[in-house]
Amino acid sequence: RGATDLVLTHNGLPDDEMGRGHEEGWKHFTGILAEKIKGLR
Repeated sequence: RGATDLVLTHNGLPDDEMGRGHEEGWKHFTGILAEKIKGLR
């Protein structure tokens, strides 16, 4: 069975709470995206 890798790079974020918040946000969003894609199979 095939597979797809998604590499997401978000550069230039500050090394502070706001920057870490973006990291958590992307993890959350990509998790939702993966679940939606699984539902299309």
